[in-house]
Amino acid sequence: MTTNIANSLSIEPARSGRWLRFDGDLNFATVDEARRLIARALAEAKADVVLDLRHVGLLTSMGIELLIEASRLDGATSCVILPNGRVEEVLRIAKLESRFRIAHSEDEALRMAGIDGD
Repeated sequence: MTTNIANSLSIEPARSGRWLRFDGDLNFATVDEARRLIARALAEAKADVVLDLRHVGLLTSMGIELLIEASRLDGATSCVILPNGRVEEVLRIAKLESRFRIAHSEDEALRMAGIDGD
């Protein structure tokens, strides 16, 4: 089920809830609900979750903070980030790319997260 947030971001879970597709902006208006959905996906999956950011238009400092929080979660679960060029460039400029598990293709994200391809 797709969740629409503040008319500027939609998040659609796929692959048994372990793949969250973001479409829109990660900013002050959307980050709290996005945080809740990521935490729920990680708790329910009890395994790695892919954050598919290929359709994110705007990534503000609050969106970056959300990604940092998701990467810091303790335990056996974590996030794999599948960015678009713009998101990856923001992470590179902020010198944060080494903090994340970044995939450069859907197949690589599936492998990194240990998700069987559909």
